[in-house]
Amino acid sequence: MLNVLQREKGMLKKATFAVMAILLVVPLIMIGCGSGGGSADPIELVPQRANLVGMIDLSPLLSDNDFADIYDRLPKKSQDPQTLSDALDRVREQIGIDLRQFGEGVFFGDVSESGDNGGYFGFIVKGDFNRDDLTSAIETRAGIDLSIIEYKGYEIYTDGNETSALSFLSNEMLVIGGMVPVKDVIQVKEGDRAALSGEVLDTYNELGNALMKVESVIPESRRGVLPSLSDGSSIDLSSFADVEKGGLVLAKEGQTISLKVKLYFTNSKSAESAGRLVSLAQIFTDRLPIPEQGRALVPELLKKLKVNTSGTLLTISIEMTASEIGDMIDSSNSS
Repeated sequence: MLNVLQREKGMLKKATFAVMAILLVVPLIMIGCGSGGGSADPIELVPQRANLVGMIDLSPLLSDNDFADIYDRLPKKSQDPQTLSDALDRVREQIGIDLRQFGEGVFFGDVSESGDNGGYFGFIVKGDFNRDDLTSAIETRAGIDLSIIEYKGYEIYTDGNETSALSFLSNEMLVIGGMVPVKDVIQVKEGDRAALSGEVLDTYNELGNALMKVESVIPESRRGVLPSLSDGSSIDLSSFADVEKGGLVLAKEGQTISLKVKLYFTNSKSAESAGRLVSLAQIFTDRLPIPEQGRALVPELLKKLKVNTSGTLLTISIEMTASEIGDMIDSSNSS
């Protein structure tokens, strides 16, 4: 979707809400706060249609001193915000919204759909936000006038094409995304549509407690879409065509930060082949789209990578203390 926005300036107005949703989930430019009680858990409002669901718990992620220190020590250009606090202030200045207002967020989608209108994607956010400030900021930054339509007793703010939408579900919760998924969430809230259940939700819950987690069950129509290396290499990536579902978890316990990716394949042969390829990742770093500032850091991180295959499940994980990450960043900065 971002590539479409870059090619056509006119698409900005049509995709305003999707862009805002993307901004809300970028962890290094956001900080959350708790909201009042009495609100439903956002995951309970995700429609059954979703085959992708994720959660980001912003408050512990971005109020944590260890994460702030890691951001502050990362390599940056001189014009970039040099501290996390500066980054938050920069975002507030640029988009006119204080992102500190937002708390826990759940995003969902149907990965079998795509298109100029962003496909089927939504974001349910808990927080302490001001309705007028938020809608005014969207109008100002996107250069549009929002209209309001009534739907099942809720006001939906939308663009002129009624393709994107924003609705306040309560004083502490909003949903933002395409018109169809926003209406679907309202229907779930009112008991007129089934909430998410079954394999997607079960696998999502199995990921456990986390600062951020994402789970997706890949429809058969989308399987076989393979990543490509920037140099047109003949490396065989065909085993990844057999991934049927996958999850990602970012967690922190004490000073230990862990990142885990779980890929479920249709057969054990493909899982083993993909695992061997991931184990050789250090060989391919020069072919990956890594920003110049991070090229010295990535090889060191890959040395910490653990790869485990068990039947049709491939688990890729890395676990380090905040101090280890900070020392690694400092070492790469001086190299």
